[in-house]
Amino acid sequence: MTWLTSPAWIAIMRLALAAYVLLILALSLLPQPLPEGVEINDKIGHLLAFFGLGFLADIAFPKQRLDGMKLLNLLLIGILIEAMQFHTHYRTASLADLAADAFGLLAYALGRKWFSRKYLLKEHSSCNSF
Repeated sequence: MTWLTSPAWIAIMRLALAAYVLLILALSLLPQPLPEGVEINDKIGHLLAFFGLGFLADIAFPKQRLDGMKLLNLLLIGILIEAMQFHTHYRTASLADLAADAFGLLAYALGRKWFSRKYLLKEHSSCNSF
């Protein structure tokens, strides 16, 4: 067992994940009128927020593979946020926001695969060579 799979570390990461989800939820639902021209930056914010969500969910549940079902479950958070925004009078739901959420999760999944191949697998194979 490594420190990344120790029960204490996993518990800390799960708490961090819960806090992060609450932060995303609060930032998404609190009234915050965006100045004109900030729409593009808003999409980058969505992308980065869900990239981070993918990362935290991945390390908080290390025994579960990062597969389509896990990513879809994380995207459901974005769907729920957009549904809640639809029911407020001060925020608007947006399919573009949901697309940015999905791209953030996809970017994490692809980046994780690339990082693992480039660094982790190379390091692992060099440790096993004589």
